[in-house]
Amino acid sequence: MSTSAAVDACRTRRLRMTDLTIRWFAPHDGFRPMERELADRGIRILGSGERQADVAIAMGDPVAEEAWAWSRRYEIPLVLYLWDLPPWAVGPRNYHPVLSIGGRLVTLPWPGRGNRTRGRHFSRLRWIVPRAREVWVPSQSTAVVVQSQFGADSIVVPYGIDTRLFSIDQAVVRDPLSLVCVAPLLPHGNHAALVRAAARAAAKFRLRFLGQGPERPGLEALAADLGIICSFEADTTPAARRAAFCEAGAVICPSRYEGFGAAALEAMACGAPIVASDIPAHREILGSWAHYFGLDDDIALAAAIRAAGAQPGRGSGWVERYTLSSAAERFAAELSRVTTGAVAALRPGGR
Repeated sequence: MSTSAAVDACRTRRLRMTDLTIRWFAPHDGFRPMERELADRGIRILGSGERQADVAIAMGDPVAEEAWAWSRRYEIPLVLYLWDLPPWAVGPRNYHPVLSIGGRLVTLPWPGRGNRTRGRHFSRLRWIVPRAREVWVPSQSTAVVVQSQFGADSIVVPYGIDTRLFSIDQAVVRDPLSLVCVAPLLPHGNHAALVRAAARAAAKFRLRFLGQGPERPGLEALAADLGIICSFEADTTPAARRAAFCEAGAVICPSRYEGFGAAALEAMACGAPIVASDIPAHREILGSWAHYFGLDDDIALAAAIRAAGAQPGRGSGWVERYTLSSAAERFAAELSRVTTGAVAALRPGGR
């Protein structure tokens, strides 16, 4: 059954959804709004001390091992939702042998192979993936990574953003010289390209980076060398992000990799012009709204920033597909399907 068909079936079974109970594993509080949306649809979300559930779902690879151990202990299906798997982190050199001993995973040393910390994490994830009932991903581009690196099929179940919070603020006047970037300051974020592109522009752009990370000192030094006004802000709460998106002359998404690109969608919902690196996830999620530039092409990035100022937005119909409400419908429908299949498997004659 396709996701759209599953959503339609879910709508006709709302009363029965009260029978569905899930054990929800999330790596941070940013998933609370989805929990509330699912609860509004009659799905019971279990806390850490409760045991009786129909299915366990791990919302990201950081909680995959905890969710696997819990689902194994109570013999319920496990769904893995994977959406941040940089290809270079899950490459073949990172994998180590993994054993399950007494319900715990043990990673065996493999001298000279891969990064010790990241290798251990992704080696365990690679072991868990084929033991999950299903693997879900938010985008087709992530499905390609899961297939190529883990050899597993996945189901595309797009996530969503809270458009009740992220929306256009008619009272705010955009600053055409303010360029905003919201992302952790990590190497694959490609933030230095934005600083270099700003230096090429005739206009005196001011850069606002919302996020922290190890790349900050280098970015500060580069901005000082090139004479670019740069601010670094630690506040990345939803309210801070919305304010930044509504005030920005353009929102820049220069990353070398994205599994989904939620910040870009939030910016789109706020009506911000968007400049994005030309990578599969951005094309898939942003459609015609963004002005794209090729990686490692600072001249193209500078041109895209100029184009964004002259022609702010180029199509907003995509936002409706990625609302939190529509994502909750997809999640509820797919969870109902998974648990229905799990019950059928336990009946006489079931697989």
